[in-house]
Amino acid sequence: MNTESSKEKEVIKTEGFEIGDNIFKYNRAVIQVSNIAYFNVAPIPAIEYPKWAFVGIIIGCSAIFLQVPIIAVIGLTIAVFCGYEICSIFASNQKFGEYLTLALNSGEILYFTCYNKQFLYEVENIIMQCFKDKSLRYKVDLKDCIISYQEDNMTINNTGNIVTGNSGTITASNTGSINEGSAVSGEDWEKLESAFKEIVSKVDVNTYEHMLAVSAQYQICKKNRAGLKEIIEENLNEFRNNIFSTIALTGITGIIKRITGLDI
Repeated sequence: MNTESSKEKEVIKTEGFEIGDNIFKYNRAVIQVSNIAYFNVAPIPAIEYPKWAFVGIIIGCSAIFLQVPIIAVIGLTIAVFCGYEICSIFASNQKFGEYLTLALNSGEILYFTCYNKQFLYEVENIIMQCFKDKSLRYKVDLKDCIISYQEDNMTINNTGNIVTGNSGTITASNTGSINEGSAVSGEDWEKLESAFKEIVSKVDVNTYEHMLAVSAQYQICKKNRAGLKEIIEENLNEFRNNIFSTIALTGITGIIKRITGLDI
């Protein structure tokens, strides 16, 4: 397994992975999807500083001021070692950003990195789809931010383009255009974005509802009407019963209806 381990944080070094047929595969490792307890996009928890390192610095510094040279040398060595340990942990914590987090039933937690945080939300969404439909198969390129739908040889990249194997490039509108619903103003999108920001902050991050809320929020940020409609329509009960119930939706349901044509 090609990983970079630091204080029990297992950061996977890979350019991508494949998921489908109840299999999650990266590098030479294979995990059954059913063995994944939960997943989300979040920062890696910071490494805690060991208490013994601070105690060691105090003892080491105290020993330096004794009049016995050998004890002073030992004390200095202890203080330097403990100080290095603290500085090393501090430097590691500064590197932690947003990661795709996979928690396995065994208790092991894996972290996948990508320079594009928004792309990680797209990856989170397709993993969620594979949980719901085991027949789906995707290949994820974390280096170039590309998701390939294996069955149709279709690729969706981070610029919003859909590339098919034989017919060149079909541009997918980032503004999302659907026939139903009336015109939507920039102010409507801003209100909806603010509402979903509040929703995401109030929904438990380790739940299926949080993943849905984040996916919808991402489509709202892109002003993608079609994408937003698809997510809500496919998970209407979850949005009605669990997600929208977290905040007061005064005026928001009307905006959602104008954007998606759905009656929430």
